Amino acid sequence: MVGSGTGSGALNFTASDNFSNTATASTDYSANYPYWTPFATFEWRITHAAWQFSPRFTAGVPIPTWGWRGRITGPGFDVAGDTEAIGRGRHMGDSFAGFGFGITYSPWNLTLDAGASLNQILLEPRIHQGVDRAWLLNFEWAP
Repeated sequence: MVGSGTGSGALNFTASDNFSNTATASTDYSANYPYWTPFATFEWRITHAAWQFSPRFTAGVPIPTWGWRGRITGPGFDVAGDTEAIGRGRHMGDSFAGFGFGITYSPWNLTLDAGASLNQILLEPRIHQGVDRAWLLNFEWAP
């Protein structure tokens, strides 16, 4: 799997203390974070009538990872940096591992990965500081 993350560019804004002092500033998080993500999935399939149940485990590690880069400028200041340079980690290209549990209705070839949904809801807020809620509904249709 090939992946890349790209920031969305600059955001200009105006800050005011009480309408007597205003300043125009800009934040810029545009960057390119190219990486490859080798991953592996192990799955066991259990068939019962028109249903198939598939417990699975998936893990991936992006190569290379990058520090998250940003810049903020305004009157009298221009500050830039990245999370790796200040010792806060390399977060662009995010490693992952998780359990899944696929439930497939065979006549429709439609699968709901209930395990991925639960993984996201229960584990993501603990893995990534600052994430309060993370919902994921993962359906797969294989005609």
